[in-house]
Amino acid sequence: MSRVRKGVYRPSVHLERARAAIERIGGDPEAFVRSHVRQLEALRRACHAERIEADHWRVPADLPERGQAYDLEWFSVDVNRNSKGVPKGAQIRFGLL
Repeated sequence: MSRVRKGVYRPSVHLERARAAIERIGGDPEAFVRSHVRQLEALRRACHAERIEADHWRVPADLPERGQAYDLEWFSVDVNRNSKGVPKGAQIRFGLL
């Protein structure tokens, strides 16, 4: 996650620091930072990040490793149990396992 300092991510600080660079390439800085917050919301639901308040997130130091492990679990397919190729995470979420 970009702009994490000592385990804390602040969208307002990220926006302030990224605004010029993103506008220079014709992008939308607010949308860019919102995309990070959406990712953090997903990570929060998976118990990998904690929202303290709207502009203050606690992010573990091993977040990249956690994200990779989560992706491997979610997108793995158990070919012995499912010949349709539905990711394992979706099978669990929708009660297919």
